[in-house]
Amino acid sequence: MKRRSALGAGISFAIGGAFTVRARAAEAADDKPTYERVKLLWGPNHGHEIVVPFEDFKAKAPKRYVTTGKSDHLHVFEVTADDWAKLAAGEPVRLASTKTGGHLHRVRLRAAPAVDPPDEVTVCTVEVGGNDGHELIVPQSHLDAKTDRVYDIQGVAPHTHEVKVTAAQFEKIAKGERLHLTASAGDDHTHLVAISLAKKKA
Repeated sequence: MKRRSALGAGISFAIGGAFTVRARAAEAADDKPTYERVKLLWGPNHGHEIVVPFEDFKAKAPKRYVTTGKSDHLHVFEVTADDWAKLAAGEPVRLASTKTGGHLHRVRLRAAPAVDPPDEVTVCTVEVGGNDGHELIVPQSHLDAKTDRVYDIQGVAPHTHEVKVTAAQFEKIAKGERLHLTASAGDDHTHLVAISLAKKKA
């Protein structure tokens, strides 16, 4: 009798455990972002454009994109099957175009939801001196928290720098002051970075 009760308890535990695992798996699936577009960030540019249809992301086949836009010459970007896999995994993909006229261009691709989440929307105007495609996003949550933070500002560049903003400096930004900071060294150089609160649109 005792053995049967113990066995029954074991079955109950096993079934309950299975339900728990399934519930956790469902929660994990719900946490995965829903991608609906491919976002592009350009480095220094003079009128080039490319469009990456979301259908290409879903197909995940190697693809060549020829720039269009206002420029009088063309460049080509190539996206590989491995690049699509990285995008699907939530990783950024940085590409360099073919060279034309002695120069090339760089872009960064990201798979993204239809609307950017709040922590990917900056509330500051950021200027990077001698910019070679770096990006720094300061969301409202960072401005509200006012705690020390270190930002990776790689953007489209093949190298990165870090910019530290202290709690006291966030206070200054919130009050409308303009910060002038120096990024860490990377690729044998650094950058001056200016950060100020963006003006609200009327």
